Amino acid sequence: MQCTYVFFSASTHHWTVFRKHVHSLSVKPLSNYSKTRWECRIESVKAICYQPSQIYDALDEIAETAKDSMARSEAEPLCKEVKSFNLLVAVVFWHDMLLHINLHWSCKVNARIWQARLIACIKLANG
Repeated sequence: MQCTYVFFSASTHHWTVFRKHVHSLSVKPLSNYSKTRWECRIESVKAICYQPSQIYDALDEIAETAKDSMARSEAEPLCKEVKSFNLLVAVVFWHDMLLHINLHWSCKVNARIWQARLIACIKLANG
């Protein structure tokens, strides 16, 4: 996944082709996010999880039309990877796991907030 993100963000042409095919999501590299901000990690896998065919189309267009031979040679294996069953299963699994982790952490944080509010109310009531 990271290679795909790096590829699209490497040039304005790649980014333009990406935006032409993938409308509602943006590329977000995995390494730039906090290790505890699960929402950020979820966002980073959404594009490949929900729009793999559009990402494939963008990579295929670059592989077919790029004037730069290096861009073509990088896009072709990424096309194959985005279509691979193993990657798609891994991305769906990873996305689901991140959703569950995020839900767990959100519940835990909300419980702590409510606990702190309750303690503050009890202290206030006791004077």
